Amino acid sequence: MKKFPCHVSIIISVLACAALLSPPARAQGTWETLTSLPEPREGACVAFSSAEVGGGSAARIYVTNGYSFGDSNTVRAYDIPSDTWISSLTPASTIRSEGVGAEHGGFVYCLGGRSGVVLDVLERYDPTSDSWTVLTPMPTARAGLAAAVVGDRIFAIGGRDGTTPGSGNALNCVEAYDIDTDTWSPACGTAGALAAMPTPRMDVAAVAHGGKIYVAGGATGFNPGVNGPVVPTLQVYNPVKNTWQTRAPMPVPVANAAVSTCGQRILVIGGRNVQMFGFGGTKLDAVQEFNPNTNSWLVLDPIPTGRSEEGAEFHGGRIYVLGSGLFGASLADNEALDCSSIRP
Repeated sequence: MKKFPCHVSIIISVLACAALLSPPARAQGTWETLTSLPEPREGACVAFSSAEVGGGSAARIYVTNGYSFGDSNTVRAYDIPSDTWISSLTPASTIRSEGVGAEHGGFVYCLGGRSGVVLDVLERYDPTSDSWTVLTPMPTARAGLAAAVVGDRIFAIGGRDGTTPGSGNALNCVEAYDIDTDTWSPACGTAGALAAMPTPRMDVAAVAHGGKIYVAGGATGFNPGVNGPVVPTLQVYNPVKNTWQTRAPMPVPVANAAVSTCGQRILVIGGRNVQMFGFGGTKLDAVQEFNPNTNSWLVLDPIPTGRSEEGAEFHGGRIYVLGSGLFGASLADNEALDCSSIRP
């Protein structure tokens, strides 16, 4: 048997041990292409609901409003078990895009957005009765905002006061809607207002996890440069303490991304890398995973279809990513990631 010098043997042994101890190469998992939206859609209000429909329980993702050959008030429902779309649903009262969706108690909510003006409108859709209700408006009108539900409150976070993509001022405004009383917390900048987000951001994404709200990416203002003011910022809001904490930045700065939980992971999917339409930006296919326990990020294998201004919802161990827009034609794509297929 061939013998190596002592120092070479030591190096080989160290390398062998390191190989055994190193985790396996990380793979994102399995994506599946599903039935596309009936029409391209971007900047829609997207939310999952298991509310009873037609006398039985349902598992549907509702896509309301958004830009589809113009701002719209149409409602589409993706039926997960049958991989089909339902289009014959009652339109919303308000035509808009660049609002944000939320869900509570089986109801679907659509907040803010724009349609000629920046909107403060809050509407609730009841899947069981296929009907809309106009609720108390937000104290602060805005588009490009994020929303998340903790307990019986919907938190509206960030956004902008401009009526076109990337325009106006980025906001650090946080206001909470009390679902039980149909009332809002005090308006931003007034006595008793909730703690402002440390970094004002438009076109942000947010998700609730473990009783806290994780707000990822966004842009800090207008800048047509290729790199623009798109930021990698991740900040976490604690509704109980009314405090913010800045966490590790994302490896890839993005705005108009989708964010979702995936088990104990938080995934930021897609987005865009510049602020304004028409300045060389691209729909990104990046998928970034944040571990709240270790305050660390991993970049996973990309989503098959790069996209921005899309929606994402988690159900049954999968993340569904629907629609897209900005920097080119809107998309109708619908793809799902099996979270169990991501290696730890």
